[in-house]
Parts: sequence; C-alpha cells; structure tokens
Amino acid sequence: MSRTASDRAPVQNGFTLLETVCALAIIGLVAAVLTPAIPRGTSRTAFESYAVKIAALIKQDRQIAIERGVATATLINSASHSLLSGATGARVTLPADVAFSAVLARTCRGAPGDQSIRFFPSGLSCGGSLILSRLGFTLQVRVNWLTGGVEIVLERAPEAGFTLLEVLVALALLAAAMASLGSLSAVGRRANKVEIERVELAQMARRLVNELTERSFAGGSTGTMDGYAWRIDVEPMAAVARPPLQPSLSETLQQPQQSPQAIWIPFRVIVRIAGPTGASAEIVTVRLGRAAS
Repeated sequence: MSRTASDRAPVQNGFTLLETVCALAIIGLVAAVLTPAIPRGTSRTAFESYAVKIAALIKQDRQIAIERGVATATLINSASHSLLSGATGARVTLPADVAFSAVLARTCRGAPGDQSIRFFPSGLSCGGSLILSRLGFTLQVRVNWLTGGVEIVLERAPEAGFTLLEVLVALALLAAAMASLGSLSAVGRRANKVEIERVELAQMARRLVNELTERSFAGGSTGTMDGYAWRIDVEPMAAVARPPLQPSLSETLQQPQQSPQAIWIPFRVIVRIAGPTGASAEIVTVRLGRAAS
C-alpha cells in the first residue's frame, strides 16, 4: 500500500543561523541589563581579608603605644560596622552583609570600659573580642587581656543534630528494611526446609525400590514409614513375545522330561511418597519379575 504526500508526517524545520545569532544577542543584552541589579555579597576571601585588616589595625595601635610610650585605643562602632585607629585615624568599615559585634571589658584598670580596646605603653591591654559572621561562617579577632597579643580564631559552628521528622523517617526505613530482610530470611528457611525434605523423600523412595520383592509385584502395596506415606504401583510392561522354537521329533524323544521354566517379564514400578508438610516425590523404574502363571 503506497502512502500519499498528505499521509506523511510533517517535517520539522530547525533554526537558521540568523535566528540563533539574534537569540544569543537578546540573551546577552538582558544579562548586561540585569547583572548590575543583582546584589553582590561578600565572598569568603573578602570576608577573611576584613578580619586580617582589623587585626592589622589593632596591632598597629599596640605597636605605636609601645614605641611612643603613650596609651592608645582602637575605637569600635558596632552600629556603623567600623573600627577607627586612635593613633593614626585609619578606619576599617565592614559591609552591611557581615554581622559585627564586640565583647569588651567592663572596666579597664579601675576606669569604666567604653567602646574601645586600650593599649598601654607596656603593650598590655584590657583585651576584647570582635566577632564577624556571614552565612554560618564566623571569625573572631581576639586581643589577649593580659599580654595584648592579637590573633584571628575560626569559630566552628555547632553541628546540627537530626530533627524528629528525620529520625522518624529513618526509623520507618529501618523497619521496612528489617521487615524485608525478615521475609527473605523466612522464605529462605522455608525453601531450605522443603529442599531437605525432598532429599529425604528421594532417599526413602530409593530405599523402597531396593526393598521390592516379587510379592510386591502383585498389583502394588501401600504403607507408612517414619511418618511418610508411600504407595507402590506395579504394572507389567507390554513385550513382544517370540514364538518358541518347535523341536524336531528326534530331539523330543532324546531329551528327558523337564519341569516348565518361569517366564521373566519387565514390570513398570512407580513409587510415590508424601511427607507431613505436603511435599512429595515420585520414582519410576523398571524391574524384572516372574509372570503370573
């Protein structure tokens, strides 16, 4: 059967080079317009550099106090996110997306403390700690209250524990996994038990076959053994009978009179045995037996 042109599926045309270039140009223009409007946050590197600048400013005030033999102070303004050097007038201002707080001494050599870290001509200080945080990352600029030493310390965020919902979901998954493993184990045990019973049935069936006697050939027999029920059916197999050779008259006169000999024929023996759980086995074999006279 031939198909006409109207029966064929319509061909889908792709984009031309001009259309692709125009689309890329439009995307570039939109990106150029929107990129400046996207707020830019303080990066991890910039955040760490602010901590280094603050530490350098505080160290400079301490060094000037030692060299000039006068007391100096680093002024702290938490509201404006800035620090001001009392010796040089240098300033460090933090961006608005960086959280800033200060822990300072209440008193300094008997005088009430203020929003500053003071250094004495000996280099000693009343100490303080400046805390910078952004997106779960925290740095502390610490000034030792005794020696006046300055260091930057990374404050690790406490590890969050599991929520109740997460625990319940985990327990549900664990219960489902245990149930699956339990069912698989039970199936495996049942299969193993059935296989063992089948082997025992086969062994008992072979034992019954080996214990067959000629009396068992008279139609079969039934019975029980160790809780297993068995049945033996015996059927004579059809055989092609050849007519006996007729001896001549002289051979008949010369041979003494003999008793008639028994005729052996093949019997089909079927042994069926069933266990208490319902498993069963069957063996079919062939045995020779005397034909009924």
